[in-house]
Amino acid sequence: STVVEHKHCLASLTVDRLLVLCDTMTGTLWLDDTPCAGCAIGATHEQLHRTVLAANTLLGAAGRANNVQLLAGHSEPPPEAPRLICNWILGVYSIS
Repeated sequence: STVVEHKHCLASLTVDRLLVLCDTMTGTLWLDDTPCAGCAIGATHEQLHRTVLAANTLLGAAGRANNVQLLAGHSEPPPEAPRLICNWILGVYSIS
């Protein structure tokens, strides 16, 4: 499992970017959406839900065990999962 934080807004993630991340990691990809609750544009959180659902649907159709989960509201998030800080600018992402 891996927890992903975004330097800006998780709602800017697209399905293809999530699939690229899933392709480079093993296990569950946890998106740290805990800052979304206090965000002034929190309504975009619903878009993030739709993006995660679409990515999981495509992964399942491809027979992939990887899945994407949102961290907020989960009773048992990964306790010791490594964290990646992602930054997407102009369609390019970096992981630090």
